[in-house]
Amino acid sequence: MKLKWKLLLPMVLVGVFPLLILGFVFSQKIESNIVSNVGLSFHANSKSINDQIDKTLFERVQNLFAWSKLGIMDDILTDDSDLNISNFLKSAKESYLTYKAIHVTNKKLEIIASSDPKKIGKKLIGYKGLNDAIGEKRPVLSKVQYFPLEEIYSISISIEIINSDLGEVTGTLIAILDLQKIDLIIDSTLVNTLEQDNRSFILLTDAENNLLSSSKTFRVEEMLYKPLKNNSLGVFLDLIPYKNSLEKDSHGIATKLNGKDYIFGTSSSKGYDTLGSTGMNVLILQEKELALMVLTDILSILNYIEIALIIFTCIFGYFFANAIIKPINELVESSKIIAEGKFDLEVVKNRKDELGELQESSEKMRLSLKDLVDNLEQKISARTEDLQRVIKESEQTNLQLQNLSQKLSKYLAPQVYDSIFSGKNDVKLESNRKNITVFFSDIKGFTAITDRMESEALTSLLNNYLQEMSEIALRHGGTIDKFIGDAIMVFFGAPESRGVNDDAVACVSMALEMRERMESLRGKWVNLGISEPLRIRMGINSGYCTVGNFGSDSRLDYTIIGGQVNLASRLESHSEADQILISNETYALIQDKIKCEKKELISVKGIAHPIQTYHVIELLESPSIKRNEFKEESEGFKLKIDMNQVDKERAISALKKAIAEFDS
Repeated sequence: MKLKWKLLLPMVLVGVFPLLILGFVFSQKIESNIVSNVGLSFHANSKSINDQIDKTLFERVQNLFAWSKLGIMDDILTDDSDLNISNFLKSAKESYLTYKAIHVTNKKLEIIASSDPKKIGKKLIGYKGLNDAIGEKRPVLSKVQYFPLEEIYSISISIEIINSDLGEVTGTLIAILDLQKIDLIIDSTLVNTLEQDNRSFILLTDAENNLLSSSKTFRVEEMLYKPLKNNSLGVFLDLIPYKNSLEKDSHGIATKLNGKDYIFGTSSSKGYDTLGSTGMNVLILQEKELALMVLTDILSILNYIEIALIIFTCIFGYFFANAIIKPINELVESSKIIAEGKFDLEVVKNRKDELGELQESSEKMRLSLKDLVDNLEQKISARTEDLQRVIKESEQTNLQLQNLSQKLSKYLAPQVYDSIFSGKNDVKLESNRKNITVFFSDIKGFTAITDRMESEALTSLLNNYLQEMSEIALRHGGTIDKFIGDAIMVFFGAPESRGVNDDAVACVSMALEMRERMESLRGKWVNLGISEPLRIRMGINSGYCTVGNFGSDSRLDYTIIGGQVNLASRLESHSEADQILISNETYALIQDKIKCEKKELISVKGIAHPIQTYHVIELLESPSIKRNEFKEESEGFKLKIDMNQVDKERAISALKKAIAEFDS
């Protein structure tokens, strides 16, 4: 992403998000105010409706009180009079549509006159307001209850009838109101205003939350006189403290009715004048969406304002970012030109802010680079000469070290040399115990040979012998400890070991190859004028020895010491010519791979007990066994036949010729 957009994006975000948040908070505040005001309005309207109901009830009470004092009521209990009273009550009911029924009873609460002649003769049982009126000298307004004869939930007004001549109670006048027609006594203007779009309605309930009446929108016959919790409006009982809210005369939001949110306002009957409360409650509801229609218009205006501000922010941010990016782009182009090695384009300072300081710094950098490049070739040439001189000196030093290293390797066993120069072993006084197989050999009768040979010839013979034996020792992995005249000392197992058994097998295999090689060398030396054949004696022992660097800080020797080394030397001195004499310890390690012959016990100096020895014959997997060789050798006589490869006829002819020579 380019820097322009990196600058523009935060600016747009910083400008847009506060607008969005402000719009959201503002809309929530307006919505809260609208809901609160509508709820308060509904609460006030519900109180107004309750006042109208209470006032109407008071008027109906006054009517009933006046009727109870009419002279016609003095003649009750006579047939003609009761008929006249019934006609009067029927006329009164038709005049005041809010009555469901008007009855006159005797003292036994039997109906003797009624607005509905079919009810005459029936007894009013369970009419609580009627019972409460007995003994009272004033009208009694009942709470909401069920009236069996009228099959309705409603309220009643009851008053005793007192004969004006006798001064005694002769019956009771009771009027039962029709709450389904309650809207007839409510201000029609208020009702029409609330229900103008069929999305608002008014409910009238009793203290037990039974639905007594409703406005026209929800006037459904089967819903009336049933608890709200048992019909489609019962959700209000679950989601708002309906009864408590009525008692406290409150308002709020009910969620949800028929899947919609409604704003409500409630109030309960407080009674009128001297009448007590009927226990009825008024609940006004309106869809929240309807109430917030005005908010939708406001939000639309806010959205247009926000969009305009966002566009302005984007345009302003774009030009502002360009004002910052333009000098930066100029610096980038200047840097690219400088990167191509062109330093003649001047960086002009045309700003007085931080970017101006950056332009000034870039110009200084251009001048410094130009000066540096102008002098760079001369400096590189000087540095190149110095570097070549150092390289030449390093090559000479490396060559000297290499020559010295090659010369030094001649004085050290390859294993010791490698371990030192590879860093595996440090050149310091130290030692440790290891299980080592030690080899000693010398040439039998070499002292007598030295007396008969010239020193030059002897030196050549000895060096040739030691060279051949050394190559065999190194090929088998032996560490050549030292040459003592014609004697050779080699050990296996240090500084590197292949395992105790493998080290012992390698040492004995080396000795066998040395013995075999000596057979070839003797023929070569005879041709050089050495009449007496050279034969070697070899001794091998295995055991724990002390191995390491011995000597002083100025002169070290990597070697082994210990009783096992001495025993190997003693075995070599006890062996016969061309014999490989080994100890019992070595035999135990090689017996599975090398054929040996048990020899007699020997006593050696420095060891109290006799030593069991073995004479090494050959490898169990020796090529001589596999090739079926025949060998015979004595002084002045040597015979070797490979039965698998020999031309038998030519061999037999040669042998016969040799026998003929002997016979002649």
